[in-house]
Amino acid sequence: MLILKYIYIACFAYVFLSAKNPSYYMVTGKITYTSEYCGGAAPSEDLLKLLETPKPFAYKRMYYRPGKYNHAKVKAASIVTDSLGFFKVKLSANDYVFFDENKLKVLVIPQNTIYEIYDTACLKATYIAGDFKVNKKQKNKKVLYNYHIYCTYHKPCVSYSGPLPPMAAPR
Repeated sequence: MLILKYIYIACFAYVFLSAKNPSYYMVTGKITYTSEYCGGAAPSEDLLKLLETPKPFAYKRMYYRPGKYNHAKVKAASIVTDSLGFFKVKLSANDYVFFDENKLKVLVIPQNTIYEIYDTACLKATYIAGDFKVNKKQKNKKVLYNYHIYCTYHKPCVSYSGPLPPMAAPR
């Protein structure tokens, strides 16, 4: 009888402690994208507003790793957004860094060209930081993240000095 009493106390303590320190938590979010005008005839104001307006990133594959920084040595898991850009993932009690497929493998710094000079420190910092982080201590586990799609001559961490696309004459 005494053994059953200790088993009951142990089970009660386990349930009580698990409720205070859950081993998993749910993260929900929405991934969107915007882009910029990359040349040609002068765009209308409506077109510029359309490009700047976040749109759902449907079926976007996102990767995540435990920890505060992206390191290719740690195995990554993945999720995919639905048709409206929403996702939901159950994570173990840890911090996580999320990123897209460009940051999945080991970072390779491109060679400079006559038009493009790559900022190595910037590329490394951007790679390690990932795209967004989820902290296990956050009260709100809802994520809203926007990917901005850059023109080839206006990418982050790159100094471009080559020819630009033709533009319309000023009005």
